[in-house]
Amino acid sequence: MANSEYNSTIVGDITIKGIRKTISFPANAHITQFTVEIESSVFSLNRKDFRIFYQNSLKDYFIKDEMDIQFKVSTQKLDNERPL
Repeated sequence: MANSEYNSTIVGDITIKGIRKTISFPANAHITQFTVEIESSVFSLNRKDFRIFYQNSLKDYFIKDEMDIQFKVSTQKLDNERPL
């Protein structure tokens, strides 16, 4: 368990600009027979780990390296019996 605010720790791979990294972050995950909902905490990735640089190198000194990310994903099970 991540902490008292989040009920799960999500672990997976993320690929940005062809670079794959394993990440983990706290999230609330709710799973039922028909749905999955995941809402992440705010977490950070270092842009330089994914070779994200600016054309003018001077900007790299003024823009922070950490990118803050947060998301919410929900899915629903489709009724396989329903005609298309």
